[in-house]
Amino acid sequence: MCLRLQDIGMEPTGCDLVGENFRLHSKVPFSIVNLNEPLPAELHQKFDCVVALEIIEHLENPRHMLRQCFKALRPGGLLVLSTPNIEQPISLAQFVRSGQFRWFMPAHYKNDGHITPISLYVLDNALKEAGFAEAVFDSIIPVTFSGLSWWKMRLFALALRAVAGRRVHQGDIIICRALRPALN
Repeated sequence: MCLRLQDIGMEPTGCDLVGENFRLHSKVPFSIVNLNEPLPAELHQKFDCVVALEIIEHLENPRHMLRQCFKALRPGGLLVLSTPNIEQPISLAQFVRSGQFRWFMPAHYKNDGHITPISLYVLDNALKEAGFAEAVFDSIIPVTFSGLSWWKMRLFALALRAVAGRRVHQGDIIICRALRPALN
C-alpha cells in the first residue's frame, strides 16, 4: 500500500507493532506503533490521512484504536478503514448455524488473529465517540466459498437479507471513510 501511495505522489509513513513486519525501511519512513497503547506524541496531528486496512479486528480495544487514529489526523483529515463484514447475510447465516461469524471461526482466531468482530452499528458509534464525522460505509469483495453451494445456506442468507429492514452490505469487507472535523 505504501508503494502504491508513493506511485500517486503521496508521502506515506508505514506503521506496525513489529518493525520486522515492515519490509520497506529503505524506501518509506516507518514508526513502530502499538495501537493497544497511547499514540506517541510525535504522531499527534501529523497525518492528512490514516489508512487502517484489516487492522481493527486484530485489536483488543477497537474504540481505543479509533481514538488514536483521530489523534494522528490533522483537522480535516481522512480515515480509511476496512474490516470483515460480519453483517453480510452469509456471515449471519453462518453465525446462526454455528455461533461464529465468517472470518471469526476458530482457525481465523488462531491463525489470523481475528479476535474482535465489529458490527456496523458499533463501528459507527465508536467513530462518532472518537470525534469523527461524516462516516460513510460500503463493502467490497463478493462472497465466494464452498459453503455457498449448499442451497439451504443460500436460502437462509436470502431470507435474512429480506427481513433485515435496512440496507445490508453484500461484500465480505466493509470499507469506511470518516473525517476528522476541520477547525472552525
